[in-house]
Amino acid sequence: MNIASNLDHAAYHFPDHCAVIEGDRSVSFSEFCRDASQMASAMVEFGIQPGDHVALCAPNSYAWVVFYFGAANGVDVHSRKEEECKSANLEAVTWKFRLSGSAAWE
Repeated sequence: MNIASNLDHAAYHFPDHCAVIEGDRSVSFSEFCRDASQMASAMVEFGIQPGDHVALCAPNSYAWVVFYFGAANGVDVHSRKEEECKSANLEAVTWKFRLSGSAAWE
């Protein structure tokens, strides 16, 4: 069982319970699971295959969590802390993502 299957389990057993709160918005487990599944499908359409490395450099947000859980459906995820993604460090982080063999890094 991985983190994505834990989300599926929670969406099945607690579909209407709150999974994520961001600002004034709250998202149920069923909505969160749907969004993560759509993200996983979009990655496949983009050409990312199971086992590919995917890099994400973005501020903490609901979209980041959706990306992470979507990627957990079958690809490896490389994430960096938000402060590492500031413009001063972006060149070094980009180099690390390229070095990791990430399928998508821009």
